Amino acid sequence: MKKSKKRKASHSEAARLIALRNNNRISSLELIGWGILALAVIAALTVSWRKWPDPIVDFGKELYLPWQITQGAVIYRDVEVFYGPLSQYFNALVFTLLGAGIMHIVAVNLVLYLGILSLVYYILRSGWGQGAAFVGSMFFVTVFSFNQFVGIGNYTFAAPYAHETTHGYLIILLLVVTWAAWLRLPRIPLAGLAGLLWGLCLLLKIEFIFTASLVSLGAILLAWPLFFREMNKIRPAAQVGTFIMAAICPSAIATIALFCTGRFSFGDALYYANSGATSLITYSGIVTDPAQASFLGFTNFGANLMILALFGSISLSSFALIAWICGRICSSRPNLLWPACFGISALSLFVSSRIPWLEIAKSFPVWLLATAVMIWCRIPSAQPAETRSIRFLLLLASSGLIARMAFNPRIYHCGYYQASLAGIIAVTAAWKMIPDYFNLTRSARTAYLLPLSIFLAVGVWQLQTFSIGIYSKKNQPLGTGADQTFGFDASVEPSTALLEGVRKTLAAAPEFQSLLVIPEGVTLNYLLRKKTPSYVYTFLPFWLRSPDRILAEINTSPPDYVLIISRDLREHGVLRFGDSPEHGSQLLSWIDWNCSQVQQVGGDPLDVTQRGAILFHRNPTKQ
Repeated sequence: MKKSKKRKASHSEAARLIALRNNNRISSLELIGWGILALAVIAALTVSWRKWPDPIVDFGKELYLPWQITQGAVIYRDVEVFYGPLSQYFNALVFTLLGAGIMHIVAVNLVLYLGILSLVYYILRSGWGQGAAFVGSMFFVTVFSFNQFVGIGNYTFAAPYAHETTHGYLIILLLVVTWAAWLRLPRIPLAGLAGLLWGLCLLLKIEFIFTASLVSLGAILLAWPLFFREMNKIRPAAQVGTFIMAAICPSAIATIALFCTGRFSFGDALYYANSGATSLITYSGIVTDPAQASFLGFTNFGANLMILALFGSISLSSFALIAWICGRICSSRPNLLWPACFGISALSLFVSSRIPWLEIAKSFPVWLLATAVMIWCRIPSAQPAETRSIRFLLLLASSGLIARMAFNPRIYHCGYYQASLAGIIAVTAAWKMIPDYFNLTRSARTAYLLPLSIFLAVGVWQLQTFSIGIYSKKNQPLGTGADQTFGFDASVEPSTALLEGVRKTLAAAPEFQSLLVIPEGVTLNYLLRKKTPSYVYTFLPFWLRSPDRILAEINTSPPDYVLIISRDLREHGVLRFGDSPEHGSQLLSWIDWNCSQVQQVGGDPLDVTQRGAILFHRNPTKQ
């Protein structure tokens, strides 16, 4: 009996090793797939080249802050930073090595993106196989990587609204791979690497801290039985201790660096070094911001839940039904399989051409839940532990990231990083796990995959067409040389033309030291290489929590020029900037008292129904 059990175990292990070896083998077909992915990336970059960032909203700080650091500024003391310090100092290093330039940061971002895409493919290949890896990676490239689906840019890996998103996305994928390797062979160096990656997330944004914690907790739960079974061999205390010590290192280094260079107290240095988490305290007022409630989906909460359930259940049940039909026909009436397949494909083409693809992310939460069920209810008996582990870890990572938009998931507006992993899992689950769940044979599987391929291809085509249509309207240059980008033509949205006109005016002006742009537009400060007089450079409601300090700094170091430019703040509950002290009325009073108008272009920049810009010069006689 014992010999029989040993023989069965050895056969099972041999089968597992053979399956792993076959999965690791690179075929000529897979090489062709890599080439297609490369072409897709090149095509996406060609269409969107230099058109990624928004001229006014958000992205300017991603240039201004690292440039200020290269000029000797210390973040949190001289300039306000909303998140942790890692990304800003990384980009400052890029500027130091390559010189200040938007395209220098973009070039580094594209290198990081290649790492991200490689990790996405590797994880999908390890968990779902070669075919699913290609389909999921193609979906990632063509839907999430470089498209623009709304009027504001910034939601791409080339020029993100916050570089913490690109850096954090890469670190989360590395963490998934590291924990998967540790689960295969629990070595102490891998535990240390996992701890280091978790610690780096602490220097970024809260969603990456949450996601890294979720993935790490999941890995520990998967390994829990192993701890008890092989305690002497694994040494859990040493593993946990190594993880904790490594996790502390990034925060400790950042704290010491700020303490030594920023003249902070040690407590303040510790607080700011961990701004990825402590920003929830610093900017507690952001919780009441109407835009944040909408982003999370708390606005129309009940309706959002109904939409999620409807989109998810219809899409999931539809493909489950198709798989069931293919399986039944193949086993009972194989001669009808292909006629039925072509009929279903025609229906798939019709449905895909008419569904609202911009809202496809509404189905992702249900797909994540279904994937979790399929991982643990039936698929485990057919897959090795390594496959289940990496699937489970990626599922946790995708759940952690999409939690930020849990009740209003979307592929646009932050969807490139918050919803993309969930989207990849939904596609790979439809491609691999559903046919596995229904035990589809080769012919039945092919018949199932054909309508799925048509459905996805038509959807991606529609999304690409929509994005290309937006990019085709972005031909207005802003800046020169390595800093040149393109925004909307003036006939579509005049902000880029307004900003470029003021840039040319100030570039030809006599030498001056500082510029204040209200309510937002620090991109201009960066392009002109002029600092803003206040530690705050964006005057949105939750940034104006210390108006007295802002006015004191402006009075101490008054700007030579002030620009008021259109910025629609209705999403933040502001109908007109300056209508109250909380919305900047004191800043406008200071401008009226201390400055003289130089130039006005367009309409009233404070009226949300108009677009315009007013340039002021400080009048020293009024000081």
